[in-house]
Amino acid sequence: QHSIRGGFNFDFVEFEDLFLKYGGGQYRFDFWDEFLDGEMPYKYTQAFSPIDGRVEYGVNTYAVYLQDGWQTTPSLSLIYGLRYDYQDHDQPTTANPLYPLTGQIPNDSDNLSARLGAAWDPSGDGKAVLRGGIGLFYDAAPTILDAKAHSTNGVNIVQVTSWCRW
Repeated sequence: QHSIRGGFNFDFVEFEDLFLKYGGGQYRFDFWDEFLDGEMPYKYTQAFSPIDGRVEYGVNTYAVYLQDGWQTTPSLSLIYGLRYDYQDHDQPTTANPLYPLTGQIPNDSDNLSARLGAAWDPSGDGKAVLRGGIGLFYDAAPTILDAKAHSTNGVNIVQVTSWCRW
């Protein structure tokens, strides 16, 4: 006896993020005493952004699967199947001319995975079942990577550090 199932999953997600680290500036001191005594910091960092560090982007994820549950004997069941996942990233609208690859986020398109599972009832009375499974699983790339590609490319956000003392 076979039980064939299939399905799909579509996720369409839009993000609006603000990443302007050091937008308010950062003073660095060697020791607390220097700060408390009003001494000059050894370093000052400030970030500037024509987009105020704000980015909007989307990540769409598509998945399809097909599996078969097979009751091979009254006490043994096998489940096996395939799943395909695809992650589609919005591409940055601005690239750094010195590093053209900052304008590209690769789409993750090679995620074909197989799964296999089994359930065995050694006594055949349903009181104890031994289960096991194995498979290859993929997870989506963290969207913080997309946000960084859209913003922290040396054009949309520029960070300047001044050394105040040597």
